[in-house]
Amino acid sequence: KAKAEQVTPKTARFVSLTVSSEAIMISYSIIVSLCLLGMASAQNVTSCLTKENYLQAVWKLDVAITKCTCMSEGKVVATTDPQFQQDNTYKNRGTVEIQDKICKLTLNGFSSDGPKTFNCSSDKAKSPVFTAEKAKLPPCSACDILRLGGVTLLLALLASLMSERL
Repeated sequence: KAKAEQVTPKTARFVSLTVSSEAIMISYSIIVSLCLLGMASAQNVTSCLTKENYLQAVWKLDVAITKCTCMSEGKVVATTDPQFQQDNTYKNRGTVEIQDKICKLTLNGFSSDGPKTFNCSSDKAKSPVFTAEKAKLPPCSACDILRLGGVTLLLALLASLMSERL
């Protein structure tokens, strides 16, 4: 026969502390995970459609770069590296700009015939492969600039606030 344990004020306090500690640890783990995800996304490429219906992809790095080359299906879409030559398919359509730690690809005449896979590389790093589909791309806006760094900053602030509670 199982005995029912009697709850005393001492055991009730222990149960309460255990539950609240577990809840704090779970929420702390979630916030830290989101923070790490936000920091990882700083290395990712964000893409959108400009008001002219051009593809714009921005790749933010942790280090300053001097060269950037973006490719699709083995063809050079655009480059700042003199060792590579832009493919004729993308002549006068694709451009790459470097702004300190950012490589920005702009491609006019971006077709809506399905998703296209892109890969950019620099003299210091290689971006993850990203896929862009015209029908699913969000419009570009000033908010995209805030999103690149703002999420990481917000999550770091929340993580520090939660760590003070522990």
